[in-house]
Amino acid sequence: MADTKSSEEPRSEWGAQQDLNLKIIVADDDPKDLNLKILVVDDDPNILDVLQSFLESEGYEVVTADSGISAINALKEPYPQIILLDIRMADMDGIQCLRLIKDRAPEIQVIMISGFASVKMARKSLDIGAFDYISKPLSFSHLKEVIQQLKISKFLEYM
Repeated sequence: MADTKSSEEPRSEWGAQQDLNLKIIVADDDPKDLNLKILVVDDDPNILDVLQSFLESEGYEVVTADSGISAINALKEPYPQIILLDIRMADMDGIQCLRLIKDRAPEIQVIMISGFASVKMARKSLDIGAFDYISKPLSFSHLKEVIQQLKISKFLEYM
C-alpha cells in the first residue's frame, strides 16, 4: 500500500521563528517598503535640518515642525507613524504636546528627545505614552536602533 503521508512536514517552532526573522530582515532592508512618515518637532532649525537629512537618507518621508503648535496643526491624515518630539520648546512643552498627540491619535509612536534629560521627565513621558526617550546630543546609530525597535514592535502587533 502506498504511503499517503503528505510530503510537507509541519512547521516546527524553529521554522516559524525563522519565518519571523526573515520577515523582520525583509522589513529592515528598505524602510520605503513600510511607507513610514516621520514628523520631527524641534524649535532649533539646525536640529530639524540635520534630522531631516539623516532620516531622508535612511529612506523615510520626513515632515518638520518648529513648535508644539505647528506639530499639532501638522497632524492631518494620513498621520505620521513616528514623531520625534523635543521636550523644551518656547510655545508648548513636549509633555503637553505629547498629551495632545495621544488624545488625537494614540496610534502614533512618539520618541521624546531632550538636551535636558532627567529621569523624572523620561518617566513622565513614558507614562503618557511615549515609545522612548533619547537625550541630546543625538547619536544617529542610537536613533536608528530605536526606530528599528519601534518597527519591530509594530510589526509583531500585526502578526
